[in-house]
Amino acid sequence: MLPHIGVEFQPVGVAKVPSKGEDGVYCMATCVSPSETNMIVTTSEKEILLFDFPTLRPSRKFVGHNGPVGGAGFFRGDAENMIFSVGGEGDASVKLWDMRQQNEVSTLRGSDAELFSADINADNTVVAAGGMENIYCWDITAMKLLRKYEEGHCDDVVQTKFHPTNSQLLCTASMDGLICRADISIAEDMDAFDTILPTDISVSRIGLFGPNEDFLYCVSTNETLTLWNLDTAALLVDTGDTRQAVKTATGLEAEYLIDCYFDASAEGLLMMVGTSEGAAAMVDVQTSGMVGRASLYSGHTDIIRDFAINTTAGWVTTCGEDSVIALWQAKPPLVDAAAHHNVEEEG
Repeated sequence: MLPHIGVEFQPVGVAKVPSKGEDGVYCMATCVSPSETNMIVTTSEKEILLFDFPTLRPSRKFVGHNGPVGGAGFFRGDAENMIFSVGGEGDASVKLWDMRQQNEVSTLRGSDAELFSADINADNTVVAAGGMENIYCWDITAMKLLRKYEEGHCDDVVQTKFHPTNSQLLCTASMDGLICRADISIAEDMDAFDTILPTDISVSRIGLFGPNEDFLYCVSTNETLTLWNLDTAALLVDTGDTRQAVKTATGLEAEYLIDCYFDASAEGLLMMVGTSEGAAAMVDVQTSGMVGRASLYSGHTDIIRDFAINTTAGWVTTCGEDSVIALWQAKPPLVDAAAHHNVEEEG
């Protein structure tokens, strides 16, 4: 029996990605456009799928990477018709796409054999990618390499995150346990990195939060969560094993931490956790502990890989290893967006 946790969310829209083999298709990452009219999902089939949002009706498919797609996202603001994606082992490229024409606009490459992450800055002029120790920054107005930082990390750079308003500030995280903040207007490595956070554990995900985005959360490969002040490099919160903390707070036997999200309206950090059977919960992360906020129980049957959320509008999207993409709303639903789609049949 799953415990009752805060607000109950229910799936009001589902899209199923059909398998091309015996192993099924993993839906790896999801992102909703700034205008909330489109959504992209990356899959284990080296594809980027575009959906209308919030209907989840399949729209287009982008195929061009020769390896796993490590992530994808929309350009910011009014340029959201453009998409960027990063290819992993066997590909090692960042691709730019025009979603209106389903065309690949450009391919950017470094010297690494694999790229793990990518992000675009606030004014859509620079794309940064993390490789095997190296960090690449491309000027996409001139389609040329702007920076290559080689000294910040000594292992795979698994996350690159630009500040949402300052186009020059880039945060990077690595399996070496370090999180760095760089000013990409500076060419020299040691001068560019103004903040280094020693987490002492392999990093899985990072993100900026707070009213001025001057705090950082770090999710480790051991399912721990730490919160940092970026300006002072001070460790503010160390939750330890989040699975035990969530069980204590909610009763849910969580097995992994999916990611976090800053709820600007409540000025609080939300964490989503999941089980191997596809149940998930959202938890408020507070300095005094954790408080259960919502449950998402009936949309998935396997591990949930990623989510996107708008707490003001009241929706959540998830994707997972069961080939399912789901749109959730609080019960009762706030808007009528119910739909069920098969991607192959309609896309």
